[in-house]
Amino acid sequence: MEHQVTVLIVIDPSKNEHPALDRALLLADRAFNGARVKMVFLLNSSETTTAKAGAVLCDSAWVKENIYTRLLTKPNIEHSVVMGWGPSFNDVILEASHSVQPTLSIVPQYDTSSASRFSDERWKLLREATNSVLLAPVGPRQHSGKLLCAFKLQDETYDERNQRIAEIGKKFGEIFGLEVHAVNAYNDSMNFPDRSRIANMTGIANENIHVKLGEPDDVICGVAEEIDADLTLIASKQRKGWKGALRGNMIEKISERMNRDILMI
Repeated sequence: MEHQVTVLIVIDPSKNEHPALDRALLLADRAFNGARVKMVFLLNSSETTTAKAGAVLCDSAWVKENIYTRLLTKPNIEHSVVMGWGPSFNDVILEASHSVQPTLSIVPQYDTSSASRFSDERWKLLREATNSVLLAPVGPRQHSGKLLCAFKLQDETYDERNQRIAEIGKKFGEIFGLEVHAVNAYNDSMNFPDRSRIANMTGIANENIHVKLGEPDDVICGVAEEIDADLTLIASKQRKGWKGALRGNMIEKISERMNRDILMI
């Protein structure tokens, strides 16, 4: 089955490192089974970063040096560059997402402190995005080729999110050749998650299903470390308006403790 994958890669020209581009090229290298990858590079600097960095000149020479030269060994990737500007870094990303309709947006994380990663503006992006969002911290990464999907089967209010995780996890596993794992925490032995349900829902092998006693942040972070996961897939509830300001406390806890890429859907 051929997959068409459109990836929106956010690049801040005022920075010297571009973790979103690094992750995009890594995923493109892993794409197989006839997957066709289209990359749309969004050049976007917030007022805060440009104020700190000073004037930034982003001309064709900059684009060639920082983007096109890295694509020379990947002739089968269709690519384009768009520019966005505005007082809100994340509003520009949302606007570009509405236009491009990507399968995945990769957003760089230059400050990995919890306060910065989950500012009100970043929560707005994660809550209102209609596609998956990969938060990519700066720094070198070891790549194991493993994707960890976090489930919560013992709570019926999570049924829709669990289904989305299963579908996205399977799709990304097929497209990028990732070994998919599942994790489900529980803190009450009377409410033990059904392993067979996870297997039936996802098709994940039994040895890759991790059901463990403990708080979700402890279990998810522990399993991610144990299997050396490249990506950890977590679902948030899409909200707008005043509900969009509500924070996901558990997601914040996981992000604060985990120095790994987090894929939010």
